[in-house]
Amino acid sequence: MVGSHGASMLITQSYHSIFEIDPEFIPSIEQLLKEDIPNFEVLKERHEGAPETDVFTYFLFFGPTQNTPVGFAQLTLRKIPWRRYLPWWKRILFFWRRDHLHWKEAIWKVIDGSAGLYVFDPRFLKSGREKVSELLSEYEARSDIKARQLFCTKGWQEPKTVLDHPELKKTEYSVLEPFPRSSKTYEDYLKTLPPEVARKIKQGWKDLHDKGNIFMGDYPSADHLKKVELPEPLRKKLINWKAQVLTFERGHELLGCIAILRGKEGNIFCEPFPFEPQASALVSDDLYIQYGLYKFFEIPEARRCHLMKNGEKLSYHDKDDVQFILDQGFTTKTISTYFSSAIPGLESPL
Repeated sequence: MVGSHGASMLITQSYHSIFEIDPEFIPSIEQLLKEDIPNFEVLKERHEGAPETDVFTYFLFFGPTQNTPVGFAQLTLRKIPWRRYLPWWKRILFFWRRDHLHWKEAIWKVIDGSAGLYVFDPRFLKSGREKVSELLSEYEARSDIKARQLFCTKGWQEPKTVLDHPELKKTEYSVLEPFPRSSKTYEDYLKTLPPEVARKIKQGWKDLHDKGNIFMGDYPSADHLKKVELPEPLRKKLINWKAQVLTFERGHELLGCIAILRGKEGNIFCEPFPFEPQASALVSDDLYIQYGLYKFFEIPEARRCHLMKNGEKLSYHDKDDVQFILDQGFTTKTISTYFSSAIPGLESPL
């Protein structure tokens, strides 16, 4: 643990390693991030897999009477490759100061950015926003921070410091929202879709059946696959995730699989891994999502299904890229990003 700030009514503890966080806080963090990650292992994996240029700070927020966190925020400090932005004659001038060796970009986002700037228990949202604004101001004042990027859920997370600076570069992208369980069964769900979409999905299942010899497997873990083999890095990843594995198999060939992860309070996380060349694939992209949803409806406690790619929420800039997913009943939210830089030539995030 590094540092502790008192503010409004919240107390902040900060950690530079995910592994330093007290184990007793982990269930509460998983609860706060239940819409964003299936379990704490995903945070550890992201920390370990980060590039060497990145140093993290994890902020836990505590209420005046709670000994469990009521909020979570995250900061990445990324080294700026100063040689790209400092001409040789300035390097001579800077030779004795050497400040440029410590230039950093501050990136404020929770995990992959799909949760925006912070996550709080709703009861502490107002004081949480104030506290995060204070932290932003503290880091803004540091001489080594030469650029910053903030990820905010559009329309309500933007801090005043952002709204007061219209010169900040703003971009937007969309994140797939979780699919809510509003039907009892998979068959009932298909009836809620537009007729042409339902017809296409049913035809997809029929075509798969007619091709013959394609077996749809359902295994409690990656260790249970018998006839087919997963690529070793993926096998290790799915075991670490404690994922259930759905497969499309043809003989001893694995055409693709879907990882199903059970999170907190009925949140189910689903990531497809197709292995076929897309142009000649026997199993369509639609069917990966549909097999995941079919399994989702079979899990009694399942309430929300989150679609992932590379361990992150599915995000996109062009709606055409994911229209086929939206047609299947998913919706989206917008994340706004804001960028500023004090270094000439550094015009966009690193």
